[in-house]
Amino acid sequence: MNPLKEWITIAALLLLTGCKADTQTASCPYQDRQETPANAGCLMTHDGKVAIVTQRLSGQYNLPGGASDNSETSSCTAMRETEEETGHQVTVEELLKEFDNGFRLYACTSNEPTKAFTPANTFEISSVQWLNSEQINPDQWRFPKHFEKQMELIQQQMANE
Repeated sequence: MNPLKEWITIAALLLLTGCKADTQTASCPYQDRQETPANAGCLMTHDGKVAIVTQRLSGQYNLPGGASDNSETSSCTAMRETEEETGHQVTVEELLKEFDNGFRLYACTSNEPTKAFTPANTFEISSVQWLNSEQINPDQWRFPKHFEKQMELIQQQMANE
């Protein structure tokens, strides 16, 4: 499914059901970073694997992340969205890449990497899992034009573990 159509469908479901995504995560320690708001996410690796979310409507894979609230830094967006999508609180580290669409990808560390994934945002996310790079099929990647660069970053992060 087209990512825009997917987002519109999710927003419509949220409005129709009277639900809204939980944005009440732990207060963000990164609010003082000199960053502008931007859509952002986390690249989390642990024990040779990367945290991958599966989109509910399309079945496609992606790294955890999402849309910015205007009042938060991109690091706070990465932290909040990752917690909503995985159930893991994370430490947001360095900015790895800002993509041509403005999405900022950060290196992040799960504060409890062995904890089960429990997404709070089950409207968008059907599952979360630790995968090794051989388990990731490029044909299942949500944003194919970013796949190669994201895989390169995943490999670099795994090498740094």
